[in-house]
Amino acid sequence: MFFFLIWGFRAKPKVIGAYNSICPNCGKKTIHGVLKLTKHFTFFFIPLIPLSKKVFVVCETCGMKTEIKGDMKDKLLEKLEKK
Repeated sequence: MFFFLIWGFRAKPKVIGAYNSICPNCGKKTIHGVLKLTKHFTFFFIPLIPLSKKVFVVCETCGMKTEIKGDMKDKLLEKLEKK
């Protein structure tokens, strides 16, 4: 008997909000999108176990992506929930 076991990892982005700010890369005041990236362990292409969650801010003008960590992540998520 021969069995195929297909497992792996998949990261799924989700847009959770946006805000206006000045980009440190291009220097323009523009909309910054806030993305939550969740990485899952998959088995037969079905996401089973969430392994990590990261929050990124992406500049809409130049595309610069910055990971937000620690207290700043909590404050940003709290601010977006109030809107």
